[in-house]
Amino acid sequence: MQPFVHLSGVTKTYRTSRTQHLAISDAVFPGTRVVVLTAGPARMADNFEIDLPRPRTLDMKTNARFGEYTRRIYRRPGME
Repeated sequence: MQPFVHLSGVTKTYRTSRTQHLAISDAVFPGTRVVVLTAGPARMADNFEIDLPRPRTLDMKTNARFGEYTRRIYRRPGME
């Protein structure tokens, strides 16, 4: 008997992509959610959704809301 035969009728699909960015604007520009971690030991300092229209263009980086998201990350302790 196969070990997961009782789950054969259960199918769920999750689409998740995790990417580590060193530049804050590179995290905000393509993102739908940003999770900010503290320095080691890593703990979650912030977790928020990015609500910017798609498709995103380079002009978006001068958008006021884009600036608000990047400042929110810079304001985290240890980021200033």
